[in-house]
Amino acid sequence: MASAVPSTTGGCGYLILCIGEGQHFADVDFTGELERLYREVLPCVLLHKDEHIAYNQVLHTGATDELFRDALPDDLLERSRRAAAEAGDRSKHPVLRQRVQRLRALYWNAYTGDPVLQRIAVNVLDDVLARLP
Repeated sequence: MASAVPSTTGGCGYLILCIGEGQHFADVDFTGELERLYREVLPCVLLHKDEHIAYNQVLHTGATDELFRDALPDDLLERSRRAAAEAGDRSKHPVLRQRVQRLRALYWNAYTGDPVLQRIAVNVLDDVLARLP
């Protein structure tokens, strides 16, 4: 849980990695509860600093964002509210499902070589799909 642990571990070479990044999850937060989910639900793991940096180099780039986003709004909470509103419109469900599938592929590929992180990411996004009304 993101807020239950420190962002670093006091210089010992390990960092906390959120398996589902808030910047990505905001676009598929169909419940509109991003703040609570980020604070209490989205899983985190302790990784060596070098691994954390390597994952972030893949997951935090404009090119990565373009792989799955329809648009690039500035505010995560606004995107979360928009995703929740879109989820209420059944005609938008095919597009929303495609968005989740692109994120699923992004995380699957980013965590290549680490089947545990791959499985966690897939489980998080499968849960997202299950919450689509």
